[in-house]
This record gives sequence, C-alpha cells and structure tokens, in this order.
Amino acid sequence: MFTYSSDQFHRDWKYATEKEFTYPPESKPYPYASNGSQEWGDEVQKLDFPQPSTACISKDQKKLAVAVKSSSTISIIDTTTPWQVSPHQITHAAAAEIEGLVFDPNNTDILLSSEIDANRRPTVRVWRSSGDGLETQVIINGRLRTQFGAHVFSPSGKWMTYLAGNPRANGVEPWDVVICRSESSSSSSSVFFPEHVVLRGHTDNVTWTGWNADESLLGSVSWDGTARIWDVATGAQVHVFTTTEGGQNWTGAFSKSGSPLLFAATGGRGTLHIFDLANGSERWMYDFDESRDWWRALDWHPNGRWLAVGGRAGASLLLLDVEEKRVLQERRLSARNLRPDQEEEGMSRLFLNRWLEVSTVKFVDGGRKLAFWSTGDSSVEVLDIAEGTKWRFARGGTNPDSERGEWVDDRGKVTSQGGKGMLVWDDEEGGQTVLVSIDFDGLRVWKIPASTREGLKPQV
Repeated sequence: MFTYSSDQFHRDWKYATEKEFTYPPESKPYPYASNGSQEWGDEVQKLDFPQPSTACISKDQKKLAVAVKSSSTISIIDTTTPWQVSPHQITHAAAAEIEGLVFDPNNTDILLSSEIDANRRPTVRVWRSSGDGLETQVIINGRLRTQFGAHVFSPSGKWMTYLAGNPRANGVEPWDVVICRSESSSSSSSVFFPEHVVLRGHTDNVTWTGWNADESLLGSVSWDGTARIWDVATGAQVHVFTTTEGGQNWTGAFSKSGSPLLFAATGGRGTLHIFDLANGSERWMYDFDESRDWWRALDWHPNGRWLAVGGRAGASLLLLDVEEKRVLQERRLSARNLRPDQEEEGMSRLFLNRWLEVSTVKFVDGGRKLAFWSTGDSSVEVLDIAEGTKWRFARGGTNPDSERGEWVDDRGKVTSQGGKGMLVWDDEEGGQTVLVSIDFDGLRVWKIPASTREGLKPQV
C-alpha cells in the first residue's frame, strides 16, 4: 500500500499560490512590502531548542514559555532585548507530552502546563516562579484547551477554565467544562483556582472554549455536533446550537464589537455557522466547498462584521463580511511547484489537502493586518489589508528560487522539517508587530513595523 507522509511532503514542498488577496480597484495580487520576502537566516533573532512543541506569551509580553518535546522541559524566556533564556527551567521526568502552556494574565510568575503522561492521562500543573526556580503549586485532574484559538483565562484573568477528568473522544462519557476563580497573587506565596461552576452537557471531545469581551458568557465547541453558550455567573446553559450537518465541530469565536453579539463556529464538514446571541437564531451558514474539509482557525476583525477563517482545502484563508454574507478576499496555495519523486507524483497531490492547512489566524495592528501560519508550508505570513501589501517569513528551502544552500540538498529536496505554529502580538511601545515561528529547531523572531498613517482603514 502506497503512503505519502508529512515528512515526505515537507521535503517536496515549494511555495506557490493558486489564489491571492487583491487590492481594489485593479484587483491585482498584493505585492511584497519593502523587505517583505524573508526566509530562515533573515530573522531578528533565533533561540535554539530541539523540537519545541508549544509556546505562549505573557499578557505583558515580557515572558515567553516554550515546551521542548525531546527533553520534556519548559524554558522561560525574558523577551526584553536581547531575548534571554531564564535559568528557571523545569524538567518533567514523567511527562510524555506537554500539549499546552498559558501564563496567568495578572501574574507572570504563574504558568499553567497541560500534560499527557506515559499512560495517556492528562494533568494540569500550576507552577510559580521564585528566586529559587519554579515549583509546582497545584495539580489538577484534567486538561487545558489551548488549540484552535481557545482561551483558558478570561480577558481580565478573573476566570480560568479546564476540561475535567480523562474522558475518551468518540465515546459516550460526559465532557464537563470547569470554570474556576483565579485567585493567585504576586504578593502571596499561594496559588488558588477554586472551582466556581461545572458546565455539563457535552458528550464528546470539547475542542474549543472562549469568552466574550465582558466575560459574562463562555462558549464551547464539541465533536458532539453542538456549540454551547453558558452564563458564567450561574453556569446556566443559554444556547445550544446544533450544526445541521453534524460531524466534528472544531472552533468558535465571539464577535469583538457591534450589536447584536454574534458567535461563529465551524462545523466538521466544511461549514461556518454564525449565530445571533440576542435571539438564538442562525444568521448565516456558509458552505466553504464540496470537499468537506476542516476549517479550524477563526478571528473576528475589530469592526465586528469581518471574519477571517483558515482551514484545509489547499491552506485556504478567507476574509468574510458576515453582515453582507459574502467573501471579500481569498488566499489558497497551489501544488504546481511541488517536487515529488516520479513514483510519488500522483499520490502526493492527493495528500495535498491533508498536509496543508491555515491553522492560526489573527488580526493585528488595529485590524490593519492579518497574520497567519500554515501547516505543511510551516511559514508565517502577514497580509496588510490597509496598504494592500504582504510579508512572508519562509521555512528554509521552501521558496521556489531556493535551489541550493543550507536547507536544500543536491536533489533539490527541502531539508528543513515542519514546525508547530506561531505566536504574534503588537508591541505598541516599539511601534511594531512581533511574530515568533515555532520551528523544528527553535524559535525565530520576526518583526514588521506598525502603520504610521493616521486614520488608515482596511480596504477590500
């Protein structure tokens, strides 16, 4: 039986696009901004870590934590210039996998890790940093949900949520969501996350949880075919939305502004659902394509009506106008530069949608720019939807003109491996957006300037 692995795909992949964002009124593809086409070696800084698996940034942007798969360690990085690895490093002798990290928004000395041990049992470990290193303060039987844009802490840091116990996906066990009060304090040596309420109702894997802006509501999305909205104060179930096609729902997001409040959720068979939380109605269902591929990345624009959606289908990225119910822009990758061996030619293209996916999307710079990361390509990209320009920070060897060098062998195959994602945030004091690619051999830091033109608004 012929197979074509992700490692093979990473070796064969060369960047090409089938469809790109265009700038009106000429509808020409966005050109690269000044110094907008970069690749490994051009980064501002690189921090060496063998096989980093996940990372997070603190709310004040002064600390970054990274988990390293090969050594089962977590390192803390001081992000003041130049970035430095703290001597506080935690070694997990028994941890098989660290699948999530998150700092307490109100106390950067507190770090939460979500771990899976050798027996596949999940544990949430709460750490406190002190002059003597990092020490375990609390161990919780459960897991954090940090993938697909999920949020563990509420915006103010008042609430924390996790998934209780160790239920199995595709089973019949309940998947309960626990909301805790966050009572850690920088002035106290103790860390407390007392249980506030348990949300019961989901019957399969809960893939996403997140909060609305005022923290009165928690949303949850599950493989049980539902998206649910909960009252944070009482734990009451406010809405149960069932996707009409069933299947594995993946991610959700509350609109950031506007009235009424909207909730977006992606269905497991290639659909997007927009729900009106004022009356519980479905405002719009958008069917992406006939392939029924997964769409697992969402972010609302600050204007409350535009929504960025990323998924498979050739690492597609869509910008949607929810109010007008239409597609504003679309970007999709192409396989025309893929370089498989002759015997792999046909099968490699069949596997294209499996290994390519826009898995992270985020609006930055006041909504003027859209940053995203694609699995398979394993590169960071930014679209400036105000200026109509773009940036690409390419994985080594994946640019079409990379024929030789450090990341290409004598056969023209790419030697760099795939990464795990990106972090991105606005450094308002520095007047820039900071992007960190979580690559197979460490973290690479990239920076682009913030817009300096007053009143510049996105155009589509």
